[in-house]
Amino acid sequence: MPPGLTEEQWEVLKRDGALYLPGLIRGDELRRLQESVSALRRDLPYGYVYGTEYSRTTPKKQEAAPPVDPLQVMPVFDSGFMDPVFHEFLAKPEIHDGFERILGKDFVLDNTIVHTVRLGTKRLPFHKDAHGLALAVVLLDKCGWDNGGTSFAPATHINSPPPSYCMEDVRARPSAEGQTVGAAGDVYILCVDAWHGRAANIGPGDTSKLMLHVNSRTNFRAPAWFRRFAPEEVARARAKLPPHARHLLEWSHEETQQRQQELAALGAVKRWAVNRGEGCHSLLRSFVHFLLYANRRDLADARGKTLPGYTSAPMFQTFSFAPYWRALKLKLVLRRLLASAIYAVPGGKALISMARARGFAR
Repeated sequence: MPPGLTEEQWEVLKRDGALYLPGLIRGDELRRLQESVSALRRDLPYGYVYGTEYSRTTPKKQEAAPPVDPLQVMPVFDSGFMDPVFHEFLAKPEIHDGFERILGKDFVLDNTIVHTVRLGTKRLPFHKDAHGLALAVVLLDKCGWDNGGTSFAPATHINSPPPSYCMEDVRARPSAEGQTVGAAGDVYILCVDAWHGRAANIGPGDTSKLMLHVNSRTNFRAPAWFRRFAPEEVARARAKLPPHARHLLEWSHEETQQRQQELAALGAVKRWAVNRGEGCHSLLRSFVHFLLYANRRDLADARGKTLPGYTSAPMFQTFSFAPYWRALKLKLVLRRLLASAIYAVPGGKALISMARARGFAR
C-alpha cells in the first residue's frame, strides 16, 4: 500500500481527534464521485427514512421531501453497494491509514452514507458516538462556515464525559469549534469519541457529503450490511477493493457467533459497560468503560495485533482521570439525575417535555 499519513498529520489527529486533508480527491476521481451522487439522487431524491440504518430490515425509501430538520439529511445508506465508487475511498492510503491508527489493524466497514443538509437546517446537538468507531467526511460540494458541515470540539476525544454533562446547551456553539469546511473533494478524518454534531446551514445553499463509517471488530456486533446483502453481493463488492482494504468487507456467521460468545463470557459489569452504542450518553456507563479499559497496552484487535498506544478503545493515559471529572458541571449532572428520576414516574416524560418547551430544561 502507498504511504498514508505523515507523522505530522498523525500528531494533529492524535492531538485534536480530527484531521483535515485538503485536496485529497480531485480531477477524474472527484468527477466520477459527483456523477455517482447525481445518479443516486435521481433514484432516491429524498433518500431513506432517517433511523432505519439501525434497523435489521432494508431501509425504507422516503417518497417525499421531509421537513427541514437537523435529523432529516435525506440519507442514502449502503451507497457503496449501489455504486462501488463510494467504497473506493475507503482504500485511499491516507483515509485507510488514519482509520488504522485510530482503531488498530483490523476494522470493518459500518456504512457509507450520502447526506444532504438543506438550507435552513438548524444545528445538530453535540454528542459522542459509540467507542471504537471512526469517520471520514468527504465533501461533495464547497462547504463554508455554518453551511451544514460536521462540527466538532477539538481535543475532546480523550478524557471527556458525554457533552450533555459539560455544556449548558449542547445545541450551542462551544468556545472552540471546528467544522468540515472546504472545497469539494476535501476530506476530514474524525475520532467520534470526540464531541461532534453538525453546523446549521444558513447558506448559500444545500450541501452534500459522503460519510465513511468504520467500526472496530472488538465491538462484538456484526455490521448491518452483513444482514442486508447476500454473500455473493458482498463478495463482488469486496473483490473490487484493493487487497489491503478487503478486510473492510469480511465477516461471517462464525465471527458473529464468536463475538456473541465473547460478549456473553464477560462479567455483568463489563458487558454493561462495553455494550455498543450505549456508553455515549450515560455518564456512569461511559466512566465505567474507561475505568475497565484504561491503560491496557496489551489490548489487541481481532487478528491478534496490538493496538497503537492511542486508540479510541483505551482512551485514557495513566493518571488522567482528573481531567474527566474537571470537565463535568455539577448542576448539569444533578439536573440529568433529576430528569431521570422524573422519567421513571407515570407522566414523567410529558412533564419533562413541557419543561423543555418552556425553557426550563434542555
